[in-house]
Amino acid sequence: MEDIFEKTVELKRTGKPFALAIVIKTQGSAPRRAGAKMIIQKDGMTFGTMGGGDLEKRIIEEALEVIKEGNPKLTSLSWTLKKGNSI
Repeated sequence: MEDIFEKTVELKRTGKPFALAIVIKTQGSAPRRAGAKMIIQKDGMTFGTMGGGDLEKRIIEEALEVIKEGNPKLTSLSWTLKKGNSI
């Protein structure tokens, strides 16, 4: 199985634009802990996971904007449950 760093090298070598999302801090219940990583490519394809669901969707959207703008970004996102959902 290819790891996230091998994938990063492959994408850099081929010149394909991508963003690397890294969880740097969590509080309370979270789908992934600090250190979790996910690669998001310009076409929306991903490698790795941030736990799925709405939070991952928002991370992908932020990453696509970063790729488009070409500037790194530190973003704070909250994982909240919709009424009626439970974990």
